[in-house]
Amino acid sequence: MNLSSLLKTADLLRNEKFLAWKIDRKTKKVSAVVTSAQRHYSVADIARQWGVSTDLVRSVFADEPGVLRFTRPRTKNKRQYETLRITASVLVRVHTRLSAAA
Repeated sequence: MNLSSLLKTADLLRNEKFLAWKIDRKTKKVSAVVTSAQRHYSVADIARQWGVSTDLVRSVFADEPGVLRFTRPRTKNKRQYETLRITASVLVRVHTRLSAAA
């Protein structure tokens, strides 16, 4: 783990909402293969549930495998946009990994 990852983890582990977030047993058992049938969370959904900023959520899930990325390319007059959708199985995996770091 690099310094940036440690700081992100430390921020999350100080947050009461993140620590109180519960994993639904049904969600945990959903197969990662069936991603289209899973609930897809937006960055704002997760930030609200965990009580952290959307910037922190984006940085935590930036390089996470299984995150869906929708990118609108940059044009002459508009900047590039990237929308992230995080499946339930990825959300549970990341939460479990970060909680274990405590």
